[in-house]
Amino acid sequence: MPAYSVFHTRVICPSCGREIAYRGGQTAFCWGRSKFHYFARGDAIEWLHDTRKEIVPPFTWYRKRGWLWQSDAEFNFGSPTYPDLIAFDPEISVQAPESRVCPSCRSRYDHIAVMIREGRLIEVKVFEEGEIADTIGPLVPFAETVLIRADGTYEPRPDWNDPPMSTLES
Repeated sequence: MPAYSVFHTRVICPSCGREIAYRGGQTAFCWGRSKFHYFARGDAIEWLHDTRKEIVPPFTWYRKRGWLWQSDAEFNFGSPTYPDLIAFDPEISVQAPESRVCPSCRSRYDHIAVMIREGRLIEVKVFEEGEIADTIGPLVPFAETVLIRADGTYEPRPDWNDPPMSTLES
């Protein structure tokens, strides 16, 4: 599903505190309105609405029609009923693990993710080598989205990596 959202912010190495030049500061993630760009920490997740101003159901392609035009199809990845989560950058998965190294201190990392709390972008987190297994558990199969439950435990959602999609038109 190539319709990622993007968080434009610096990616910082947790070991040395220097910037990791990752994709020019554009961390992709799948949550909220597809193809949406966020530019500041604290930005609220944007949700796609239909012509009646209701949130489009999750995983539903939606195309808005006007008098003379029809918009490109968009969708909502997930639902605002889940305000706390970790959204891993799907682009990292195609990189060889040996390439996931801080250029400054040579520390290895497993993954990069967007942290979302109370429906807002908090930070881009770099997971150090082994940190995902130690904190979340083994992600087999890998889940691009991990919900953070109210009690602080994690719920990986690998079923959302490539969910079945429906279609809705206005």
